[in-house]
Amino acid sequence: MENKTKLAAESLQNINASMAQFINGNLLTFDEAWEFLVAYRSYIDTPSLVNNAEELAHQNIDCLYSSAQELLLASATTMQIFEDSEERLSQIDFKTICNQHLQPFDKAWRSVSDEANKLWRESSAISNRLDYMDYSDHKFQALDKECDALRANYNTKKKEYEELYAAYKAELERIAGLNYFDIALINIIAIRLHCMAENIIRDIDRIKKGGSV
Repeated sequence: MENKTKLAAESLQNINASMAQFINGNLLTFDEAWEFLVAYRSYIDTPSLVNNAEELAHQNIDCLYSSAQELLLASATTMQIFEDSEERLSQIDFKTICNQHLQPFDKAWRSVSDEANKLWRESSAISNRLDYMDYSDHKFQALDKECDALRANYNTKKKEYEELYAAYKAELERIAGLNYFDIALINIIAIRLHCMAENIIRDIDRIKKGGSV
C-alpha cells in the first residue's frame, strides 16, 4: 500500500533542498515552487496521513518506523531552515514565478490571434472590393478565390487561437493557488508532520515493548 509518511518525508526533503538553494542566491524554478503547493495540499490533512500510518502499521511496522524517522528529520530540518532564514524565504516571489511560467502560453495565443486578425482584415478588404465589382469582371473570379482561401485560413487560425487561449486560461486557473502562496504554510505543515512523526515513533516503541498495534 502507499506509504504517505515516506512520501511526506521525501517531499519535505525536496523542498528543503529548494529552500537551501534559494537562500544561497539561486532562483526557484516553477517545478520547484509547484512542489511547495502540492506538499501543502497533500499533507495539511494530517488525519488522513495518520489513518494511512495506522493501516501500514498492521502490514509493515518496521517500514513505517523507518519512514517516520525520515519524516522526523526532514520536518526538523524544515523548521530549522525557517528559524534561521525566514526573512530570506519571505522574498520568494511566487507571483513572478507564475507569470514567467505563463508567458509561453500567453505568447502562443496572442501570436496566433494576431495572425488570425491579419487574415480577417485581408479577406474583409477583398470582400469589400468584390461588393463593388461586376461578376463579369475578369478579376472577380481570382479575387473571389483569394478571399475564400483567406477566409479558410482565418477559420483554421481562429480555431487554433481558441484552443491556445483555452489552454492558457486552464493553466492560469490550475496554478492560481501558487500565485498567492504563502511560504509560511510550509513551516505549518512541517510542524504538524513533525508532531505526527513523533507520535508514530512513540507508539511503535510502546508496541515493541509489549503493547499492540
